[in-house]
Amino acid sequence: MNSKALLKCFALFVILLFPITMVLFLPASAISDNYSNFLNVKSSDTFTEDFTTTTFRDGGATDAYGWGSGTVLKPRNYTWELLDFLATPNPVTGLEVQGRKAYIACLDYASPIDDLKIIDLSDMYNLQVTDTMNIYSGTMTIDVDGDVIYVGKDFAITPAQFLMTYDATDPYNIGWYDNIVTSGLVTDIDAEGNLVYFTEYGASDGKSIGVLDAEDPANLVNINNNWTSDQALGLEVEGDIAYVAASFEGFYVLNIANKHRSFEYGFVDTPGNATDVIVDGGLAYLADGSEGVHVIDVRNPNNPTIVGSYNTPGNARRLVKQGNTLFVADGTGGVQVLDVADPSNPLFVTEMQPLPYVYDLDLYGGDLVVGTASGVYTYHIGFVGDFSSMWYDNPFSTLNATDVRVQGNIAYVVGGSDGLYTLDVSNPNYPILLDQIVEGVDPYYRKLDVRGNYAYVADYGLPSGGLRIYDVSDPTNIQLMDNIVLTYAY
Repeated sequence: MNSKALLKCFALFVILLFPITMVLFLPASAISDNYSNFLNVKSSDTFTEDFTTTTFRDGGATDAYGWGSGTVLKPRNYTWELLDFLATPNPVTGLEVQGRKAYIACLDYASPIDDLKIIDLSDMYNLQVTDTMNIYSGTMTIDVDGDVIYVGKDFAITPAQFLMTYDATDPYNIGWYDNIVTSGLVTDIDAEGNLVYFTEYGASDGKSIGVLDAEDPANLVNINNNWTSDQALGLEVEGDIAYVAASFEGFYVLNIANKHRSFEYGFVDTPGNATDVIVDGGLAYLADGSEGVHVIDVRNPNNPTIVGSYNTPGNARRLVKQGNTLFVADGTGGVQVLDVADPSNPLFVTEMQPLPYVYDLDLYGGDLVVGTASGVYTYHIGFVGDFSSMWYDNPFSTLNATDVRVQGNIAYVVGGSDGLYTLDVSNPNYPILLDQIVEGVDPYYRKLDVRGNYAYVADYGLPSGGLRIYDVSDPTNIQLMDNIVLTYAY
């Protein structure tokens, strides 16, 4: 090969290699997933899509590499339906859903009336109270861990604050365990195993995080924690990190690996009155009172950063999240529903109005339970209307069905006299029966729950019905583990 041919080959090699070399030496920020992964975009170019039409790249407005093209098939359809309302004598300021029960704390400054209730959610169209306990007036917040209820109180008739524990083993007969006197108003509680963390607003000792050893809930042990802010209203604990909504001070990230000594990782001075925080992945969602909701990047706990905000019409108090949907208890603004798929740009989806003042809310599967100044409302959330176009072609109708749980691609079903059976539902048009088991004399398998490798079944049948426990680690080979005979297990 002559020198000219070699020179041409070298020039071609450089031309082909140059774009790859440039990519290799781009800074990390230039190729991040969220900001600029388009190799041909100049730093001075900006491309946006507001979805006001049904196509991307309208009129060939951009030829940026990787921008893509396509069609928006339909806008997000998100509707709701009121299911039931349960009136309470006092405002429902605290609400927690666990299992098929809602546990509510009712605030009354005049007298201890109906301060703690348990509500059966089995029929969301017909809410039923299983038990009521009249406790100290001024009940504010609630958390539930297994069979233990934790209730927080502020001062009302008596100038004292308490954190109290109650036995919910029998939801029809609440029992008292213990209480401790706190130095501030108990505004939020997060039970993490044997340790219970809580916030104390306006604490007389200037300390805002309380810690209890609750291994024995009837004998609470107070653990002194040294963090000195006294403005905490909301709390979320994730491992050794506590995320704190601290009223007009803002948002804190704390290291709580040592339960006696917390120290601050990072802080954000938010514009409103921070009352609640929830954490999902590397993002914290903060209710900030009249300033609405903020989304905060907490992947680096030393440098939390607000990445997006949405100013709700009322007073954002409490939050709950499901997937990319954020539900906001917004005081006079009812329930605000936001799409947070893009954390930098939370979008309004719908609202539940009119409602009395909304204090708290929680999810029960695909339904929403809302605590208000007048009582508890339940809503079905999602698509409401004509479902005829949403059926899959091949329903499984071979066996009876009275209750169902789904984990991954496996549906666990109980069906009266048909017992317990499993289905492969990876293709919803073609469910496949994997295994079936029926035990007992005259069985009637009524309800079930599935946790990990075990299915727990309530067999209503007599004479040998009761609680049945099955190993479902292999859904094609269900194995009975144990049976406790009970009368009319439902």
